[in-house]
Amino acid sequence: MRRYAPFVFLVFTVVGALVPLLVFAPWIFERGPDLDRFIRDVTENRAAAFVFSDYIISAVVLTFASLVYLQRIQALIVFIATISVGVSFGLPLFFLFQILRRRPLLRRADIKAQTTPASGRIDV
Repeated sequence: MRRYAPFVFLVFTVVGALVPLLVFAPWIFERGPDLDRFIRDVTENRAAAFVFSDYIISAVVLTFASLVYLQRIQALIVFIATISVGVSFGLPLFFLFQILRRRPLLRRADIKAQTTPASGRIDV
């Protein structure tokens, strides 16, 4: 399962970017980029206000976690993904960066294991 984690998180990142945009696009086309109307719409009932407040808190926590656990450029990318699309885009991207950071493509131990003592060559 861990072997496929980078690919799975990449798929989650793409889906997390596309689905919210496909849902939000009709609203933008109907009303235009009206921030006041957007705030009114997301706070007009308790269910919408609940989802909106959950999103804001999740985005703040994700931004803080990115600043603590990722390199500066990666944290910036996660922040931009989160504020431009949503937590559904930023969170899997955060996990993808975490996995890629902990999993170098070729480790020294792997190189030593592949080196033959007689020739000193690396078999790839």
